[in-house]
Amino acid sequence: MPSSPKFGNTSCYIRVIKIFGKLEKIREKLKKNNTEFIIVLAPGKGHYYPEYIPDYMNRPKQKSNYDLYKELLEKSDIPTFDVNNWFLKMKDTIQYPLFPKTGTHWSDYGATLVADSLIYFVEDLMGYKMAHFSWEEIELSDKPRNADNDLEKTMNLFTEIPQIVHAYPIPVKDDNTNNITKPSVIGIGDSFFWHLFHWPFAWSIGEFKYYYYFNSIFPDNYSKKTTVYDIDLTDQLFSSNLLILLTSTANLNNIGYGFIDYTYPLLLPENFTSKKLLIEKYTNRIINNQDLMKMIREKAIVKNISVDSMIYLDANYLAEKELLKKEKAE
Repeated sequence: MPSSPKFGNTSCYIRVIKIFGKLEKIREKLKKNNTEFIIVLAPGKGHYYPEYIPDYMNRPKQKSNYDLYKELLEKSDIPTFDVNNWFLKMKDTIQYPLFPKTGTHWSDYGATLVADSLIYFVEDLMGYKMAHFSWEEIELSDKPRNADNDLEKTMNLFTEIPQIVHAYPIPVKDDNTNNITKPSVIGIGDSFFWHLFHWPFAWSIGEFKYYYYFNSIFPDNYSKKTTVYDIDLTDQLFSSNLLILLTSTANLNNIGYGFIDYTYPLLLPENFTSKKLLIEKYTNRIINNQDLMKMIREKAIVKNISVDSMIYLDANYLAEKELLKKEKAE
């Protein structure tokens, strides 16, 4: 176990270690079932531009979530594309902005570089040739496009913010389609994933499902809005070639957005034999299902108890029911 000098408080450190342990076991299970699993660490604007953070907001340097996860991932077998670290290394030499002045996500230009490198990363990991794209032309504009001004739009300003020059590559599909493979991909991530969900990265893969914050599923090919809690998740994971878990540095405190705790008992039920662990399993299942939570709130009102207490009572009931079923089977 790595040391934890100056990592906030001990309880946070222990929590990260436990989460990472589950993550490694999930990866092992997926790989045994021929589903590759990679982590993409999207960059944080605060990491990239610390020089613009006012002095009064700066705190004494401590090991952050990013520092600890970076350390753990470097020592693990989990394939990781650390875009945050890559962007920092390019900062002083890159020709065009990797972050827009008025946006919170990577720029269109930065996202295009990520898509291009991610294809090579996946290609090397999977061991087969994939479709690529190129760009010979880059349009320059002093007007931000797409999400490059998503932050400014929320600020309700009387005047526009003076802009920098933005770069917009024009991707072109590679015509060489001989012996290429387009893997089926599930992407789990925050809003940084939208740039990858659409072109040009999507050109290089087959079926692409995006579990937005591990909740809503895009593309929505169902008759109604569908979430990850409405499907057979185990079947979806095992029938896909690749799972990409993307998280920005700002969201590392909630890495996976519920995916880890929800998936762990599904893929490794043998680790949930005690009543305590079964209660944990059903608690996670309840709180991540909107319909179940609606029923829980209604029952809590009827019983005149807190929602948390009602969750525990139902999870405890389901745990005891499962243990009784196992006893009868034996």
